[in-house]
Amino acid sequence: LLNQARYQNVHGNSRLSSWFYDAAYNFSGHDKNVAIELANQYKRDGNYTKAELTLTEAIKNAPTPELYTALSRTYVEQDKLLDAVNLLDKLAEEGNDQALKLPRPHTEGKYDYSFSGLKTAFINAVHNMRQKGMAFSDADLAASFRKAVVDMLADKAMLAAKDLRLDCMVLAGGVSANSLLRREMQARCDKMGIPLYMPKLSLCGDNAAMIGSAAYFRLMNGETADLSLNAKPALRL
Repeated sequence: LLNQARYQNVHGNSRLSSWFYDAAYNFSGHDKNVAIELANQYKRDGNYTKAELTLTEAIKNAPTPELYTALSRTYVEQDKLLDAVNLLDKLAEEGNDQALKLPRPHTEGKYDYSFSGLKTAFINAVHNMRQKGMAFSDADLAASFRKAVVDMLADKAMLAAKDLRLDCMVLAGGVSANSLLRREMQARCDKMGIPLYMPKLSLCGDNAAMIGSAAYFRLMNGETADLSLNAKPALRL
């Protein structure tokens, strides 16, 4: 069935290809590799809804890094970046965060941090592995990159807390949805003996909703602006 599905796909018969892929998926006992091929066929047909459902169902049956990666890519292709980021976080939970040695770039400012060098190192490492034909795990890559980012954020935040003798810490914004960062900051704040305040996961993902809420209350107060208004990152709420 799978070979027939591939044959029909190569010869441009999308309807038959989808039928054979669907049959192969069901007869295979929902094999992850067949699920990914079926989802890709749905995407070629322009049916991203079915592709998402196929991969989501496969993950429920037997979550694997390959399925998380496939679903994440499907979200990215539709600009559903929040869903993709959440999946990458779950993928990272499955990986070894020591698999890839990545740098922690130094910055001039004591409390500043930069991901530029880190991103370049990550891209180069993956490129080199591909050129050499080396096998690597998407989960390990996600975990290693996430660990490097969290280390930098947590180190700088706790350094500032110590120097400024803060009596509490607040973790907010989209980054606060990162599960490792939440755990790491909680552990470090507990060790320092200061409380950590952070929103529920459901409240720290969609910045558009936050901006919409702020705009609503401004509108209710009669505060409006014409189209000449520029972006103001430090605008008071």
